Amino acid sequence: MTLSREEKIRAGISKEMKFLEIGPSYNPLVPKRDGWNVFTVDHVSRAELVKKYTGHPNVDVSRIEDVDFVWTGTTLDALIPVEMHGTFDACVASHVIEHIPDFVGFFTAASKLLAPGGIVALAVPDKRYCFDYFRPHSTTGQILEAHRQGGGRHRPAAHFDHVAYTCKNDGAIAWGQAAPGTIELITPALANAWNHFSGQPSQQYVDCHGWQFTPSSFELIVLELAALNLIDFYVVQSFPPEGCEFIMQLQKKDASANVSNEQIQAKRLELLERI
Repeated sequence: MTLSREEKIRAGISKEMKFLEIGPSYNPLVPKRDGWNVFTVDHVSRAELVKKYTGHPNVDVSRIEDVDFVWTGTTLDALIPVEMHGTFDACVASHVIEHIPDFVGFFTAASKLLAPGGIVALAVPDKRYCFDYFRPHSTTGQILEAHRQGGGRHRPAAHFDHVAYTCKNDGAIAWGQAAPGTIELITPALANAWNHFSGQPSQQYVDCHGWQFTPSSFELIVLELAALNLIDFYVVQSFPPEGCEFIMQLQKKDASANVSNEQIQAKRLELLERI
């Protein structure tokens, strides 16, 4: 039986659980109207989302639901009331993690918000099948550096690369597993990327894809961060890429004591070779 996108993201989770959905925008994965026990985080209120998407093709603004917590640039755990910490069974997010400046900080916050054994279910763009096609895989070292620097803004290098290397394939910014057609840079003028890099840094969050993944590179980063005791999540389920994305579930658990250094090293090499 072929699972739908929603069924893959919701695999092993049920409506009786307590959810946090990050960035549902106009298409929630666990809709309140369908009986899911969910609290939502988004960058603006429902009214502002409706205004933003009214008139957009293929967007039904009636599907936009109330936003419980409007993101203010702080960390997730600072945004959610302390009395709700440790009470969520699952966190779901579609095409969000690549926008988060501090990858480690995201999972640190999720660990505080989730109960033991809690699930993080993510839909993630695969760099091979979208406008990140020319951008290299993100590495654990880059993610560690961003975490050390802290803050809620992307590195200038990420903005330069976003402008310099994003592309389209036969006019589309996202595609699937077929061989690529005509690839073109979206912004051919390199000076535009330089202007983003050399200008005065914005005090506000400026959006871009800060990170680029394939399933193997994402799993490698999670494995290495867990091995370094920086996060307490492990990949427990993954689905092959379909369209421009892949879907992964991670679970909050302290599994490091059950995995030998030899096993970690072997898995790292396996994932590196797969990349």
